[in-house]
Amino acid sequence: MRKFLNDPKQFVPEFLEGIQLASDGKLKYEPKYNLIYRADMPKPERLEGSDPAYTEAAKAAGIEGLVVLLFTITPEGDVTNVRVIKNLPVLGEICATTVKRWKFKPVIYQGQPVSVIVKQPFLFKLEK
Repeated sequence: MRKFLNDPKQFVPEFLEGIQLASDGKLKYEPKYNLIYRADMPKPERLEGSDPAYTEAAKAAGIEGLVVLLFTITPEGDVTNVRVIKNLPVLGEICATTVKRWKFKPVIYQGQPVSVIVKQPFLFKLEK
């Protein structure tokens, strides 16, 4: 779900830095970036970078499941502020390292390139 982060009537995930819900129910937000989440915005388009590798060591150890990253795409299309919010041994770090090398087409909103926060899941499943 994507919403304006500065609209106190909209839901904002609690794990985003700089955002707090006051006791009166109003959203308190001190932006470090121009962050916009809207359903009508174009989906970020990856221009460069591969998917994270499911290493043979992780497969041999029987590690499978979901890794979830939170990161920012800058107005220039670079990836910054990569955080692992759901981890698996070894694979979380591989995902974070891989995503840091991704390059995106800048997201344009109201004629201007903007920064956006992306929550990206990666599913690792052993073949049976």
